[in-house]
Amino acid sequence: MYQATSASCCDVVVGATVVDGIVGGGDTFYLQGSFRDFLGLDMNVDRSGGPSDGTIYVTWDDGRDKSIPDIFGISGAYSFDDVLMRFSTDKGATWGFAPIKVNSDAQPRIGYGHDHYQPGIAVDATGKVAACWYDRRNDVANFGIERFCGTSTNGFTWTNSKVAVPSFGPEHGIDGLINSVYMGDYDGLASDYLKTNPGFIGAFEVMSAKANPDIR
Repeated sequence: MYQATSASCCDVVVGATVVDGIVGGGDTFYLQGSFRDFLGLDMNVDRSGGPSDGTIYVTWDDGRDKSIPDIFGISGAYSFDDVLMRFSTDKGATWGFAPIKVNSDAQPRIGYGHDHYQPGIAVDATGKVAACWYDRRNDVANFGIERFCGTSTNGFTWTNSKVAVPSFGPEHGIDGLINSVYMGDYDGLASDYLKTNPGFIGAFEVMSAKANPDIR
């Protein structure tokens, strides 16, 4: 797996205006449940040696599609994130397509939306792309959190599947020595660096019944 450093990631993304006009989700980057979300950005490069070799993929969470007034919030509005993705086939010189939505559900036009946030992305030995993220699509109150992943063979069309872990609430701020608004923003997705095996490995946080985070 090729993993860019923060500096090289941001140089590519900002310099090529891949996510120009990005709309932060939640209320000033705080999602429902009062935890932060402004690190929802990841990048990976196809090293498969196949037809798509060298393609750069960038994914991020973005609230441009659904926003509602929030008179009790900091900004006066709440934006519901979707997971978006763009790719470049010429080493980042051009990004010829509009952002592609990775999560398969649509934001409702009336009432509350659903947060999809903190995606990670990877490319395996066959050139298949995968992304995984936290997802609230199955809770009409946009509170319960689940884990979803998607795969694509062309970058345009994506499958979605739920990871088999129970839904959990946004419990955080339990440890007085840890930043009280941290929750899940260092998760990642990887593939076999030696390109021997296809497929993906991901690590993510789940809150247990005792409100202590477990890593799955």
